Amino acid sequence: MSNLHNFVLRWLVVAGALIAGASAASAHSTNQSYIYYFVTETTLGGSFETEFKTLGAELDIDADGDGTITEEEIRAEKALIDAYLVDNIRLADGLESLTIRPGDIDVLRKNGLRFAKIAFEVSGFETTPETVRTTFTGMWNTFGTDHEMLVLIATNTRTGLEGNNTAIGTWFTANDFSHEISLNGMPTFTLLGEMIEQGVLHIWLSFDHVLFMIALLIPAVMVVAAGRWEATEGLGGPFLTVLKLVTIFTIAHSVTLTVAAYGYLRLPERVVEAMIAVSIAYVALSILIPRLHRHLVWVIVFFGLFHGMGYAISLEPVIIEPNQILMTLLGFNLGIEIGQIAIILVVFPVLYLLRTTQFYDWVVMRAGSVVLLAISLLWLEQKTLNVMGPVLPTIRNLIGV
Repeated sequence: MSNLHNFVLRWLVVAGALIAGASAASAHSTNQSYIYYFVTETTLGGSFETEFKTLGAELDIDADGDGTITEEEIRAEKALIDAYLVDNIRLADGLESLTIRPGDIDVLRKNGLRFAKIAFEVSGFETTPETVRTTFTGMWNTFGTDHEMLVLIATNTRTGLEGNNTAIGTWFTANDFSHEISLNGMPTFTLLGEMIEQGVLHIWLSFDHVLFMIALLIPAVMVVAAGRWEATEGLGGPFLTVLKLVTIFTIAHSVTLTVAAYGYLRLPERVVEAMIAVSIAYVALSILIPRLHRHLVWVIVFFGLFHGMGYAISLEPVIIEPNQILMTLLGFNLGIEIGQIAIILVVFPVLYLLRTTQFYDWVVMRAGSVVLLAISLLWLEQKTLNVMGPVLPTIRNLIGV
């Protein structure tokens, strides 16, 4: 084993030691907000939960202008927040509009994140409807595709859903913010289709996973000869290479996604995100230093396990009903694979056509790897030491990440 390889392994060990001390994150995430429903035969209630910073960016409630939203500032603006809920959460039973009445505001603290929880009651019906169309029109102008709204069934006496067994209702995004929600449990094939769609969207909207896929594809149309990169001569070789790498990656992340979804494995969110950053850094480094590329298969296996836990984190707010776990995982995995295949079909032909050019050598391989390495190290720094403080957001804005 070369000194260079020993150095890289030591670097990975140090990175792992740093992230091991990172604070844990809960199921609640800074880029997600939540609507929970509480269902009985005759009543329908719920709550709207969003992180303090998200609410502060959406509403002008920073009374002292210090850039930090406090619990006191949120409670002082209850009337404004109530009006926001009434204006932006629209419910309907068929053609009949339902009425939302906001209630108390509570504060949830999840490992350093503070969420405002606004209870509400729904009226306008005699018997709780079987489905309710939910439309959420807030946040998209402020956050665009950088934010998701999850609709969850917290309790449902009709299906025996109680306690902490929260069931998925649907996801909202900036481009898809009105859904018919079943209050009788989601039908099997509806759930499958919903999860396939969410798997595809998760891949396409997750910049870190897309970067990892691109980092794997860049050297797939090249081979290492005499310690340097050379363009492959045919199409079959690089295509089989891509197929092999993606298959290995798929198997690895499917294992941890399934294990984590069943509750047998859980790591802090910041640890998982940091390791995903390390995975991009290593692959980028292996492009700059070709001899590292020979270990790429094992690297993909190792880091694929962390990417699987990253996918599982996106499902953590949803503890699926026991009889729907397999269908949920099947749909989400299929969606992820469809999303990955779409990326390959778009990126691979372009890389193959450019592989013999100097542009590919200097811009795609060399400069592209440096950019990937820089972005991943910024992510790693953000998830671990955070020594750059207020400087990091400025750099991230400049490079668009």
